Amino acid sequence: MAISFEDFNQRSEEVSKYFIFLQSLQQGKIKLITESQGSSKAKKIETELENTLKTSAYLLLYNLIEYTMKSVNTWTLNF
Repeated sequence: MAISFEDFNQRSEEVSKYFIFLQSLQQGKIKLITESQGSSKAKKIETELENTLKTSAYLLLYNLIEYTMKSVNTWTLNF
């Protein structure tokens, strides 16, 4: 499983989009919309959920790095 720059760039872009999402969340640009009995209500995302989403960002970065290193290692061994 050799890594391609296209694959790496695609995965990097996905991580970047997630960080942009988190930044928007932190700036209060994103709200949770709840619907009850036909009416919608905007609600701020709770701190615990926000922290979980931020923690997920570290996992995304870790997975990107791990995938890249494994792919490079596989490519090196097969070269």
